[in-house]
Parts: sequence; structure tokens; C-alpha cells
Amino acid sequence: MLREINFILLIILLLITSVGVSAGDKLNIAGSLSTSIEAFSDDGELIDRERLNLELKRDFGFAADMYIDLAIQAMEKEDTEVGTNEAYLNYYTDNMDWRIGKQVINWGSSYKLQPTDYFNPYDYTALKPLDEKLGIKAVKGVYYTPNALEITGVVVPFFESSIVNDVEDDLENLQAGFKVTRRSFKGFDLSVSGYHGFDKIPLSIQGDITFAELDKFGFDLIGDIGEMGIWTECVYGIYKDNDFDNSLAGTFGVDYKFTNDLYLVGQLYYLESRIEKESDTKMFNFHFDKPVFNFHTIEGKVIYEFESETFVFEPQFTYSLAEAIELQIGGTFVERNNEDVSIAYDLGEDRFYSRLNIEF
Repeated sequence: MLREINFILLIILLLITSVGVSAGDKLNIAGSLSTSIEAFSDDGELIDRERLNLELKRDFGFAADMYIDLAIQAMEKEDTEVGTNEAYLNYYTDNMDWRIGKQVINWGSSYKLQPTDYFNPYDYTALKPLDEKLGIKAVKGVYYTPNALEITGVVVPFFESSIVNDVEDDLENLQAGFKVTRRSFKGFDLSVSGYHGFDKIPLSIQGDITFAELDKFGFDLIGDIGEMGIWTECVYGIYKDNDFDNSLAGTFGVDYKFTNDLYLVGQLYYLESRIEKESDTKMFNFHFDKPVFNFHTIEGKVIYEFESETFVFEPQFTYSLAEAIELQIGGTFVERNNEDVSIAYDLGEDRFYSRLNIEF
């Protein structure tokens, strides 16, 4: 079955590429084709996954453009999935930019875990969940004021999550958010934000998963001190239901790149418990990467969650076979001292993986 799917994907890729050549500058086509194998050490399960992404962009002069990211994914013993990661229209005026359609709204400056990123859920079916977010249907507008402020407004008619949720598609459940950003204020970018909608981090109550309605107010700062980058985010959530406790979430992180191109990132993450049976989440993230032999990269990620005493280590070696072709070999190693629910607990289990990725 996978061989047949491979052939179909190859034909689609060749057809789309030929169309892109004939369309000239009217339609720009790019994308990637990847194949990966995951081997889980606990039960010996093998997951063979293939994914084709096609990115189509069409410009309509200086006033508008269109972007579509199509995804075709095939997994052994699973139906082939065809969908869109993003599909939106941009419209530009003198002082305001509009975007309408399915999109990823990147709010927050923190590493991977961003408290002010209110809208897009993580894709826990991806090879690396914290690197992939699910697109949502939204309308976004950004207004650029004469005094160098950016005012962003977002309206989301339907709540979407990475798992089955209990939020009905109804106008009463409409979500909205705003953000005001000041760029380059004494070397820092500052933002304040607000959100009304549903918490994208679910709660488990007597075995049932629920997404609680709330208001959030956040602060975001990022900048440089010397050659070291620094950032922090802080969000306070006020729940509509009195059964839930208002909670605080925040991050503080730094990064630094040495002269030998060794890059280091360290970040603390905190999420206050929202119900009595839930523990506070206190997590430390560490990342490093360094080029080797000019074209290849070795990297690693360490996560430690203090309350559940969960330790996660993810090393990876990226071998560049040619321009736009790379082979990734890595693994995930997890050690848990108890079974408390935590964010780190959801990041996977012991495994080895390889992924070949071709960009075009």
C-alpha cells in the first residue's frame, strides 16, 4: 500500500512542479516531501510516515496575495489524509494589514512553550509536536500607528484543539484577542495582550476532558543584553466557572551564540494549577545546536518537569546530503519517576527515528 502511495505522491509532485514552471511568476510553488520511520522501544512498534507539503503563493499586485499550504500524509494501516495547514488571503492598505482564512497566529517570544500564544494548538501527531501547530480559521488585522505601535486584533469563530473537544461551533463560543506591540523600545520589543475564549490546555475532570472558558491578560518582552538574548512572558487567566482557580503562567529564558557557532537556549516555564487535583507545572527547557563539518548539524533538547520528575532528552543529527536534501537521525529518551500528568509526560516515549526531507 505504501509503495502505491509513494507512486501517487511522486506523480502529484511532478505535475505540480510542471504547472509551476508554466505558470511563471503568477503562481509560486514550493514545498517539501518527507518520509520517516519511528521505532518505539517499549513495544517494538514501527510507524512509517510519509508527508507531502505544497506551498502555493499567488500575488495580486501590491495590495493582496494568497497563500495555501496543502498537506498529504500517509501512514501504514491508516487512511491517507489530505488537508490544509494554512489557506489565507492577505490584503494590504496604507496603515493596516488583513489576513482571513486558516492560519497560524504566532504570538509570544518564548522557546517552544509560549503562554501568550492563545490560539493555535500543538499537533501532537507530528514527529516533533512542539515544532508543529495546527492552523485555525480566523480573521486578523494589524494596524500600524504613527507613533510606532502595532495593534493586532484576532477573531476566531470556531474553537479548535489537538484532541476531541466539548466546545460547540456556536457564535456564543466565538473567541477574540488583541495585542499592542512597541518595537525597539530601549532595545526591547514589548507587548501587552488580552484574550477571551477557551483555554487550549485541557483539564481532566473525573475522566472527562474539558476546555474551560476564560479571559487572559498577558505581557511579553524580548530583547538583547550585550550579545545575550533575553525574553519573558507572563499571563494571568480568569476562569468564568467558579470551579476553576484563576492561574498564572510564565516563562523566562536566555540564549547565546558562541564564536564557534555553538548555540545555547535555556528557559524556565511555570503554569499554576487550575483545579485542586492538578499540580503546578514547573519545567526547565535546554537546547543546543552546533554545525559540524560545515554542512551538518548536531543538536539536542532537554526537558525536566520538577513536579512529576519527568526527564526528556532528544538528540538529533542532521546530515546534509545535498542542497535542500537532508537526513535527520535522532531519538527520544524519557524517564519518569511517577505518573503525574504533566506537559512533559505528553511529549512522547522512548523511540528512535529517521527522517529524509526534500525541499523544492
